[in-house]
Amino acid sequence: MKTSFQLILLLLVLQAYKKQPTESQSISLPKEVKFKMGDNMDWANQSYNDSDWEIKSLGKSWATTEVAENVYAWYRIKIMIPFKTDSAKKTEKRNSSKPKIIAHRGAWKKLNLPQNSIASLRQAIKLKFYGSEFDVRMTTDDSLIINHDPTFFDMEIEKSTYAELIEHKLSNGEKLPTLREYILSGIHKNKKTKLICEIKPSGISKERSLLIAQKAHQQIQRLKAQDKVIYISFSYAVLKKIIELDPNASTQYLGGDVSPEQLKIDGISGLDYQISKIKNRSEWLYSAKENKITLNAWTVNKVEDMDWVIQNSFDFITTDEPEFFMEKLKNY
Repeated sequence: MKTSFQLILLLLVLQAYKKQPTESQSISLPKEVKFKMGDNMDWANQSYNDSDWEIKSLGKSWATTEVAENVYAWYRIKIMIPFKTDSAKKTEKRNSSKPKIIAHRGAWKKLNLPQNSIASLRQAIKLKFYGSEFDVRMTTDDSLIINHDPTFFDMEIEKSTYAELIEHKLSNGEKLPTLREYILSGIHKNKKTKLICEIKPSGISKERSLLIAQKAHQQIQRLKAQDKVIYISFSYAVLKKIIELDPNASTQYLGGDVSPEQLKIDGISGLDYQISKIKNRSEWLYSAKENKITLNAWTVNKVEDMDWVIQNSFDFITTDEPEFFMEKLKNY
């Protein structure tokens, strides 16, 4: 028996200029969309909460032999269609707000400083970047230290004591900094630069990840640095723990797999997604602005990516090339 389907594609968001373009343009639809069997005109409402809908890939059939005749199904898609002439693009470029620069693991690259070192942090503060990002891990004796990788000189940080780790020095002679030392240096004579604290989840257990979050938050509170700190993490549970401890904390999720609508529901302030992931979820750009979720992207090291971030009015840009992009932004 031949099955008949009616698919209703809702393009819910069109952000357009008043002038229509004189040249042809194209736009890519997102690869994944919200999907639900059935038919309800309430689903056409832009503010309708579709967080419990299935995620489907465009271009793949959802038909099955069990589906009856004349079944309705809806797709919900949010896209932005920037109808811009060349002159409109130039005008927008002049008027668009510029993203704030976050130095990824400090301002280390130009001066060949160790990443996540106090020297790279102080350089970011000296250059007055909006933020300097760093990574927090915990040793086996519960010391909070600053290091990106789970190992240091081939030693597993979570299975090593702090005393064992500091037998080795960073390339500039610094010892591996503790969170306390790092925060104290970060708030010293620093009126501008935020401390972007990435809490690395434990490889041992979720419970240990939450303990790291709790201990990091306590240390930052004791040093009265809470107004200087933005918490980020790939662990959603870690960020929810931070919010439980301080509902006013500024937080950004790194994972790239949660919608702005859900972030808002869970009290998370912003998304900080890998540039390639957020480019593939263009519908989330409008949704973030609609839900007052800040936009950040990592790690943006190419000029074309910076241009895309600026054109889409991101709030922040996280980069290994903060000096280069600071100069580029001056002329943008």
